[in-house]
Amino acid sequence: MSDTTILEVAKQTISSAYFVGITERFDLSTKLLFDKAGFEIPKSFFKLNEGKLRKKEFVVTPEIEAAIQSNVALDIAIYRYALSRLETLSVVAQ
Repeated sequence: MSDTTILEVAKQTISSAYFVGITERFDLSTKLLFDKAGFEIPKSFFKLNEGKLRKKEFVVTPEIEAAIQSNVALDIAIYRYALSRLETLSVVAQ
């Protein structure tokens, strides 16, 4: 299957999903999910799983970043589509 076909299938799947959430947008994702399911978010919910700030141990050079991006271009395209879907759902929910 070509990358174009995989991307189109992923977009269709994301578009038809009951819910789309993004880890980096956890608070928004959780709010939308709870709203959609009709649940109330507990006041302490967002503070229960906070991680500690970790020291950066590895520097990603522009060359390394370019190599990574060329190898995960399809993943990035799917992520960006899912993120745009989350943002669209957020606007609709307001």
